Amino acid sequence: MQAARRWRVLLLTLVVACAALFAWAMPRMPRAWHPGVGGSLDIDLGASDNERRRPITRLGAVSPLAQAGARLGDRVAFDHPSDGWRFFGIDEPVGLTLTQGDMARHLQVRAVASPLLAASPVQQPASELLALATRVLALAIGALIAWRQADRRSPRSTHAWPSATHCASCSLKTTR
Repeated sequence: MQAARRWRVLLLTLVVACAALFAWAMPRMPRAWHPGVGGSLDIDLGASDNERRRPITRLGAVSPLAQAGARLGDRVAFDHPSDGWRFFGIDEPVGLTLTQGDMARHLQVRAVASPLLAASPVQQPASELLALATRVLALAIGALIAWRQADRRSPRSTHAWPSATHCASCSLKTTR
């Protein structure tokens, strides 16, 4: 019986920690869908190499990297690794190293208004709100499983899955 209680406490602690991360990320959510707030470098990047450099696979016309002389195939290494996947605000400074052939130079660029948000003003908010609902549902399922099923031994390994999935997707997606 004591093991079930410890397991319940562990799972509920995980749910509370994920909910706290989610609440912490909420003020930054408008970056994901609001055209007047959400910024972008207007680039797409490929998979990283051993030195965390990622090749530029698409370079938009309004990209600050295009204005700095970057070309397709050049490699980018962000000063902060999370800058590769998080949402930016307009005019937010982003530090990176641009590698062109054998020459590397450090740049400080500013995010521009996201063309994706301007092009699809309804799709992006709908997508983010659906993801929000999914995260809240995952937290609720994790809490219910922890509360109601903590004493069952066989499915314990799957109990933490909804909350852990929420926690990972929340921290990755909402800060982009």
